[in-house]
Amino acid sequence: MSRISERNEDTRIKNKQEVRLIEKDYVENVLDGLDNAVNQKRTEIEDRLMKYVEENKIKRYNKNGDEYEVPNTNPLVIQKYFFQSINPLVNVEPLYSAEKLGIVWQLYEEMVGKISASIGLIVPNLSSFCAFAGIRLSTFKRYKQLPDEDMRIVVEKIEDGCYDSNVMLAQMGYIKERSTVYRMKSEQERVEKEMPALHIHNEKVDLDEINKRINQLKGFNEKKRIVEVEKVDE
Repeated sequence: MSRISERNEDTRIKNKQEVRLIEKDYVENVLDGLDNAVNQKRTEIEDRLMKYVEENKIKRYNKNGDEYEVPNTNPLVIQKYFFQSINPLVNVEPLYSAEKLGIVWQLYEEMVGKISASIGLIVPNLSSFCAFAGIRLSTFKRYKQLPDEDMRIVVEKIEDGCYDSNVMLAQMGYIKERSTVYRMKSEQERVEKEMPALHIHNEKVDLDEINKRINQLKGFNEKKRIVEVEKVDE
């Protein structure tokens, strides 16, 4: 490799490192201002709900054939409209603390509740939350292995929150139980408890032998009763 090529390669590597540092600094600054971003998001949600209802309508027809419009309740459309990642850089993951991850989860829960009440049912799940937080699901799962106890507690609370919501909705018939069980197994690695194994031995029963023993027992009891009566008479 020529000296010019070497210098160009060194320059390229240096520029790439500088870009990575800028990206890292930007994401960290975004997280530093997370409280303000969350509060702003809360004030915007009502306006976004009204805007969504106006811009995302689908046509329906009543029994008389009259046309009317309703909000589009397609979960995928709602997901893309409301739950864009709070991290604007797709190639860099935020470095969350337990407190900041908990703040993002609280905001996610609030949005799920308000959207479900105003437009259509949104089922909270880990994949959706991770996309909203700007991290991978594998990153979220690694948080459980960290020595930081506060982070492990927050992660478990998030998992429990998703699990409880999904099970409750499935029990009430809002979502399918089978797909709910599958998601819990794939995302949260939760497994159903196995029923204890019962071993039943099917042996051939000799009814004649059983009747014979019953009759012998009856004869013994009858003899015993006669002897006891004779003793009482004496």
